[in-house]
Amino acid sequence: MIKEFSKYSDEELLEFIKGEKKKADKAFTEIYNRYSSKIYSFARTFINDIDKANDVFQDTFIKFYEYARKGNEIRNPVGLLMTIARNLSLNAMREKEKLQLEDAEYIAQKESTYEQKEYLELVMISIDLLEEETKQVFIMRVFNDLSYDEIAEITNMPPSRARYLVFAARNKLKSLLAPYFEEKKLTNINDAK
Repeated sequence: MIKEFSKYSDEELLEFIKGEKKKADKAFTEIYNRYSSKIYSFARTFINDIDKANDVFQDTFIKFYEYARKGNEIRNPVGLLMTIARNLSLNAMREKEKLQLEDAEYIAQKESTYEQKEYLELVMISIDLLEEETKQVFIMRVFNDLSYDEIAEITNMPPSRARYLVFAARNKLKSLLAPYFEEKKLTNINDAK
C-alpha cells in the first residue's frame, strides 16, 4: 500500500505525476493542497477581480499539471506555479486594460467631449509607449493599487526598483503629455480673449 502522499517530498510527488494516472492524480492533489492558498492569494492580490483571479488560479494548476504530466523537469514546483500564475495574471491584466480602455472610450463618447476622449486616448497611448517592465510595474501600482512590496514579490525585484520604475513612468508620462497640456493651455487662453 502506498504511504500517505502528504509524507512525500515535492520531488517525489512530481515523479508520481509523471507516472500512472491514479497515483498522478493523488500526487497532484497533494501539490494542490500544499500550494493552493499561496497561489490563490497571489492571484487575488495581483488581479482586483474575483472571477478573473479564480480563472487564473484554476488555469495555473491545470497548466502545471499538464506540464508535469508531459515529463518536463520541474526543480521548484512553487516557483513554477508562481511563474505560471504571474504570466496568466499579466495576460488577464492586459485583457482588463483593453476592456477598460474600451469602456472608457464608450463613457467618453456618451458623457464627455471630444477633448476628454482625446486626452484619454493620449494617456493610454503614452502608457503603451513605456518599456514593458516599467509599464507592468506602473499598471500594478496605479491600476491594481498594489504595494511596492507586493509588486516586488510578483516581479522578483527589490521594492526600491519597483518604486523607481513607477517614478520613472510618471516622469515619462508627464514629458509625453506635456505638449498636449501646453497646447490646451494656449487654446484656453486664446478662447478667453
